[in-house]
Amino acid sequence: MLHDAFRWRTAAATGLELDLLSAGRRQEQILGRPTALHLFSDWLPFRRMSLAWLAEHKTDGPSPFLERLAAWGLDQAVADLTDWAAGAPRSGEPLGPGLLLGSLTRSELEDEVTMNGVAKLLGAAYLDQGQDLRPPYFDLAA
Repeated sequence: MLHDAFRWRTAAATGLELDLLSAGRRQEQILGRPTALHLFSDWLPFRRMSLAWLAEHKTDGPSPFLERLAAWGLDQAVADLTDWAAGAPRSGEPLGPGLLLGSLTRSELEDEVTMNGVAKLLGAAYLDQGQDLRPPYFDLAA
């Protein structure tokens, strides 16, 4: 009985963890270099923060937000992302297989305000891409 309760509480979080890791790997394969700072990049805090949040919520029991994410379909994901990234420009320069949004310095990577803006720009850039994924990214400036 305890085993079933634990499995039920952790299934959605574990599935989303796997989604995050898979998305990161796929974008690294597409972009082909570690200095392309995409949403799931090791250089940016977003994947680490998401994985930490999911790990915390594995033992909390049902979470309406976690349940919503686990049930996301394409239409709901686009609607939620559009609402969240409202006001962020949806532009970038198609460059190779990716969508270049600009560059970031190492000091900017440590600035919380800058990272909040970067998250919105990356999120908005995923919208209206069409059929083929063109991962949005920032170049790591020297």
